[in-house]
Amino acid sequence: MIEKQTGNGSRKRPGFTTEKSKKGAAAGRPSLLRHPVFGRADLRRQSSLRRQGYAVKLGGSYILIGLSVLLLGLLEPGASVAAILGIGLLLGAGNGLFMITFNYALQKETPAAMTGRVFGIQHTLFSLVMIAAPPLGGLSVQHFGAGSVFEAAGGAILLLGTAGFVFGRSIWKPEAGISRN
Repeated sequence: MIEKQTGNGSRKRPGFTTEKSKKGAAAGRPSLLRHPVFGRADLRRQSSLRRQGYAVKLGGSYILIGLSVLLLGLLEPGASVAAILGIGLLLGAGNGLFMITFNYALQKETPAAMTGRVFGIQHTLFSLVMIAAPPLGGLSVQHFGAGSVFEAAGGAILLLGTAGFVFGRSIWKPEAGISRN
């Protein structure tokens, strides 16, 4: 690595600057989220979602996932790349919302003495699904066709998400030991 001596005795690499006033310090400047207008709008959006309970977040995530899988099943061969990318964005948003909410709920609602057991069971079930899904999916696609399997799976996930979204507050009651967050 090539280094050069500066006037004050310290060393620095060419192309990198340590002074805040130069271009190299652009990464240290405030991001768009700290912008007076855009930052406030983003905080309002985030705080309204944070106030919602698990039913809205988990049900909403399942709705997004189910809708995207259903739409993938309805796509015709040769569909536009924009349609596929749009459906992929829906799927990613639903998956992200589910993973964050599920892991948060699991950590927050699990008693400290049972953390290892609960996370072990969750990991085991997740591994079982990851092992069983490809062969079962392959058999289903061979028997029913890819479009039909995607439509049926997407519809089932969409219905499950809608039920969780609509009836979730009666399922997950705060007085039952499950917090609202």
